[in-house]
Amino acid sequence: MATPSPRWPSTISKSKSPRPILTSTHPACEKNLQQWRASPAIDYCNYLNQQSTLIQNKMSQSQARARPPAPVYAQPANWVDRLADNIMEPMAKGFGLGVRLLGPFFCIALYLLVGLHVYAYFNVILFVLRKRLGTIFGMTWVGIGLAILYNLCFNHFLAMLIKPGGPSDLKRVEQVRKELKKREARKSITQEVEGDDGQVRYVEDDRFEGISADVKRLLKYRNKTIAQLEQSWHKKCADCNYIKPIRTHHCSVCNKCVFIMDHHCPWVNNCLGLENHRYFLLFIFYLMLGSLYMLTTIVAIWNHHAYKQNASLMSFLCILDAALFVVMVGFNGWNWYLAMTGFSTIEFFGHATNRGGDGTRYAYNFGSVQDNLYKTFGTKSFFAIFSPSMRNLPFNGIEWSYQSRDMGFNEKGQKTVAQAARSSRQSEEVNEDIEERLDQSTEEIEMSEISTTVKNRHDTSLDFLQDEIEI
Repeated sequence: MATPSPRWPSTISKSKSPRPILTSTHPACEKNLQQWRASPAIDYCNYLNQQSTLIQNKMSQSQARARPPAPVYAQPANWVDRLADNIMEPMAKGFGLGVRLLGPFFCIALYLLVGLHVYAYFNVILFVLRKRLGTIFGMTWVGIGLAILYNLCFNHFLAMLIKPGGPSDLKRVEQVRKELKKREARKSITQEVEGDDGQVRYVEDDRFEGISADVKRLLKYRNKTIAQLEQSWHKKCADCNYIKPIRTHHCSVCNKCVFIMDHHCPWVNNCLGLENHRYFLLFIFYLMLGSLYMLTTIVAIWNHHAYKQNASLMSFLCILDAALFVVMVGFNGWNWYLAMTGFSTIEFFGHATNRGGDGTRYAYNFGSVQDNLYKTFGTKSFFAIFSPSMRNLPFNGIEWSYQSRDMGFNEKGQKTVAQAARSSRQSEEVNEDIEERLDQSTEEIEMSEISTTVKNRHDTSLDFLQDEIEI
């Protein structure tokens, strides 16, 4: 005997209200409904509970699929890599913390050594110089020493005090400028000036007169802001979680990004970047001159009784200055070479050593030494470079990002193979066009010369015929 199919309860079948669960077109609901019709032993209430549970599970699964997946980080392959990661990360953090804690002690030690030199100079050397060099030459020599001392302390103090400059610092400066000067960007190199006739002319700022075309092309972006760059720049620092423009590096000691970072120096207890690198260069330069000056002065009073009475102090300073001068000669040569080539230490040892000759990398430096020094010191006068100054730099650090993007490079300063091939084809087409124009101009010049020669000969023959006729 066939099993009769179950009947709907009369209260449900006669109800005028819609039945969304039973009339659902969901595939899972239809499948379970068919199973229920085939097996009369399933209770109707259990069926409703199963349907509601199924629908809730489907909704939660669809929401989970719509939610973005959590980032999966690559784990070290073996226990050696995991052990190295667990050891090196605390060591790097400990090294950065140690450098930050020892930085003030390095600065104090530096000023103690400077104070020791000043004490020995005015208590031992000064009286001997007056007798050996005379009043005029002795006062001149003392004036030279005081000038070196002033420049050394001035540049060291500013290298220690001024921030190197970074994206977060630039954003803060723009906010302050907007509050005080009612504008966020800096002034352009060309200013609008209304003449006497009422016409508006664009006049170049006096500070930027005489600079090369390469520098002017970069200064075109000096009125851009970091707020504008935020809207289109996608590269971010993994530690700061903020945009990371080109020529920006993260300092693990200061825990912030720095424009054109050279290195973190414990002797100034600060990072060296775009804003304070010039003060560091002048500090090590005058430190080299100061060590040479003191060494020469001490050797000049070698046989005097004042030296013998203070033999321990004078011998210590003589050895210290000799060693310091040798070290500073090499250190100055290296740092000033980088400044004249337009790179920082990190960029020199990194991928930026490519000067863009093949067109696949964005060239950071300028073509001449004078332009590269102008980027660091903000002036083209060599006298102004070595003089104490607090002038503002022409660049703020984001000009290279705007220029590289306009030139077709990506956010890493690189060009893809297709972009490089396209630019090379464009350059070849430009060169071919130039050659064709040169050939055409050469042909036109030759034809004009030929026509001139023929005309001259024709005129000469006509003159000869006229003379013959007259005869």
